Amino acid sequence: MTTLSNIKLFDGTRFRDETSISIHDGIITELGNTTTGIDMGGKMLSPGLIDLHMHGQMGEESMRPGGVVRIAFTQLMFGVTSFCPASVTDSDENTRIFLENVRQAMISPKGARVLGAYLEGPYLDHDLRGVHDERYIKDPSVSHYIELVDGYEDIIARVTLAPEKNGGMELVQYLADQGITVSIGHSAANAEETMDAIRHGVNTTTHTFNAMYPLHHRQPGVLAVALTHPDISAEFIADMIHIDPLTVKLIYLAKGVEKCFYCTDSMEAAGMPDGDYQLGPSTISVENG
Repeated sequence: MTTLSNIKLFDGTRFRDETSISIHDGIITELGNTTTGIDMGGKMLSPGLIDLHMHGQMGEESMRPGGVVRIAFTQLMFGVTSFCPASVTDSDENTRIFLENVRQAMISPKGARVLGAYLEGPYLDHDLRGVHDERYIKDPSVSHYIELVDGYEDIIARVTLAPEKNGGMELVQYLADQGITVSIGHSAANAEETMDAIRHGVNTTTHTFNAMYPLHHRQPGVLAVALTHPDISAEFIADMIHIDPLTVKLIYLAKGVEKCFYCTDSMEAAGMPDGDYQLGPSTISVENG
């Protein structure tokens, strides 16, 4: 048994100073305040972080062959013990390479745990596509989705789409029936379309406030529904650059701790010096960090 003492422990709700934990066979067996064992010098200890939306980091990206396996190793450097690697909108061939990357990482015994594949696209709104390559954006289609993920159906954890597009509601319903998390994002849906999508199975947003129209007092859309509907969670990017800290507070107050979660939405440039980096088929230049 190993005992770690003099730690600042976050137990999920609060910080506990001068705490100790005992570990046996990889399992935490005791929580106390003993001063024996390995003195951690007051360092913080918390449960492993879970990142449900990331594309890469440290020079690796999820779309590159073998990329997800390598990302799983670097995730541990940042305290992430479980994550959901995301694709970007690309050719069907490259998307299937991504799915194979995820498959290989899920069976790898090393690194952070891979929870499944997250398809961000290709069923997005053209005007709100963000960095996603418009050449590969498609209307939602159950038949296309079935062909795209053939052989990888069991590893799909989440799909982001614009449900207001032709065929969108049918695909939402199909995905929800498969037990897949369906996220509304890169979407121009109005309030009625958004609520209809929730009825069909959408249960979360993709990076709330980003790649969606801003709040309008007479024309509410995805954002207004996301902040007020009790059956949908709100994802947001927590770098305090994509959205202001006051906006983070707004999401938290509107949704409550059980209905909001943050992600990194990181790409291969994360943790790297200035330069040019890839995000799927797109080149992203980083200057001044």
